Amino acid sequence: MLDAKVELDGRLRAVITAFTGAFADRILSPLEEKKVAKKGFDAIEAVEAVKRVADDEVRVLRRKLEEYLDDKRTRETL
Repeated sequence: MLDAKVELDGRLRAVITAFTGAFADRILSPLEEKKVAKKGFDAIEAVEAVKRVADDEVRVLRRKLEEYLDDKRTRETL
């Protein structure tokens, strides 16, 4: 029984890592290396873009978490 719990915990951690990583990648997309390396890159504009994307993505994330998870503690943890 303990092995199954450890395996489930490991799988859950992997899924959570992939889930949060996907959102982080989208949020930080204005700061991708190929964009930063371009001549004329505007850091202030990129930070403002990150803020806009983060606002949108967090709104979507919260809506999805509320739609699929009943437990408030789990939603807040994610």
